[in-house]
Amino acid sequence: MIQEETVNAGFFEKIRQPLICAAKVFVFFLISQPLIYLFQVPFSQDGWGLFRYYPFWFKWTIATIPMAFIGWYINKKNWLSLVILFPVLSLLTVQYVDAFVFTFKHFPLRLVTAVFCLAQVLVYVYVFTPKLVQKLIGILIPLAVVVVIKIVTPFEMFSDAVLPDRITVTRNAIIEVADPEGITVSFSDMEDEDFGYDPILAVHVTKYLTTDMTITDGGNVYRYTLEVYEDEGGHSRIRITAKEHTIVYAGNAGDDVSDDGSSGE
Repeated sequence: MIQEETVNAGFFEKIRQPLICAAKVFVFFLISQPLIYLFQVPFSQDGWGLFRYYPFWFKWTIATIPMAFIGWYINKKNWLSLVILFPVLSLLTVQYVDAFVFTFKHFPLRLVTAVFCLAQVLVYVYVFTPKLVQKLIGILIPLAVVVVIKIVTPFEMFSDAVLPDRITVTRNAIIEVADPEGITVSFSDMEDEDFGYDPILAVHVTKYLTTDMTITDGGNVYRYTLEVYEDEGGHSRIRITAKEHTIVYAGNAGDDVSDDGSSGE
C-alpha cells in the first residue's frame, strides 16, 4: 500500500509542473481572448457583433490545456523538444517564405513580417535545441518541405462572386469566358428557389488573369470583365466590372444596366 502511494506521489510530482503550465496558459487565453474582442468593439463596424466569433476561439482556448501540457516538455532541450517544436517551426516557415516571396514582388511590403518570422525560427532552435544537428534539422527540414510544396502545388482558388449590377436570368442562362484556360465560372445557386435574381457565381481559378465574360440568356447578353489578382495584402481577389449589355427583354426590374460597376471578393 505504501509502495503504491509512493508510486502515485512520484507520478503526480512528475506531471505537476506541466499541469501548472497548462493551467496558466489556459487562464491567460481565457481572459485575453474576450479582452481582444472587447478592445475591437469601438473600432469595428460589427460592434458587439464581433463576439459571434468568440465561440470558435473558446474551443481553441480549451485546446491550450493539452497543448501547453505537451509544450512544457520543450524545456527538456533534447530530441523531444525538437519534435514538439516542429509544428510551430513549420508554421513560421510557411509564413516567412510566403512573406519573402510577397516582398520580392511588392518590395518592401511584408518585409518586417518575413524577418520577424524567420528570427523566431532561429531563436527557437537556438534556445531549445542544444546540438548543431538538431538546429540544422529544425531549420532546413521545414524549409525544404515548404519549398517542395510550393513548387509542386499550383495556385488554386475557389470563391463565390457577385455581379456588380442587378440582373435577372433564367436557368437557361449560359456563362462563357473569352479565355477559359485556368478559369471555370458557373452559377452557384442553381437549386435555389430564388435563382435568377442577383445570381451568385462560383469561380474556380488556377492562375491570376483578366478575361472577358458574357452571360447569355435568350436574346439578352450581359458582358463583363473578370479579373483575378493579388492585392497589396497578399490576398487573392476577384473583381468583376460591367460592360455594355444587350437587352432584348427587360421586363424585370433586376435588368438595370450598369456600365462601370465593379464587384470585389
